[in-house]
Amino acid sequence: MFFSERKKEAAVKIKERLLNELGEEEFKRLFEEARRNWIREVGAWPSPSEDDIILTLDYNLNEQKRKKALEKLIMPKLDFEGTKVDVSHDGKNWKIYYFPIDFFELDLQKFGRFLELIVEKGENVETIIPNMGWVPVSWIFGAEYQGIKGFAVVTKKCSV
Repeated sequence: MFFSERKKEAAVKIKERLLNELGEEEFKRLFEEARRNWIREVGAWPSPSEDDIILTLDYNLNEQKRKKALEKLIMPKLDFEGTKVDVSHDGKNWKIYYFPIDFFELDLQKFGRFLELIVEKGENVETIIPNMGWVPVSWIFGAEYQGIKGFAVVTKKCSV
């Protein structure tokens, strides 16, 4: 009995908050959507209470906010001819890319085309820093053999 009273109180507070945040129309739409999803996933019996649906709706909205926040933290990637180039920093004046390579000789042409693209976008390449480390041929030549795994490209944005 105590739990159901607390659940009811929590649902009332959440409903008030969601009505203020979303407005009545959007709340009703999302409430109905949550009810339909509940019935589709759990079944119509036992019938979900309004409190259960409100708590589920609140949980789903919080999950969406959390996922959006995580997406902002994840480093953006630029797909350049099949290579996932990390945009490690995108500030007001500077931008830093990381261009990974698998095989140095084979990927140099693609890296050159990437540099051309950067210049065409109006960014000035200030420096290119190689990332040294173990590469696939390290298994053949031994662990002491290191090669270039990728490049950090530091660019300065043009001031307009």
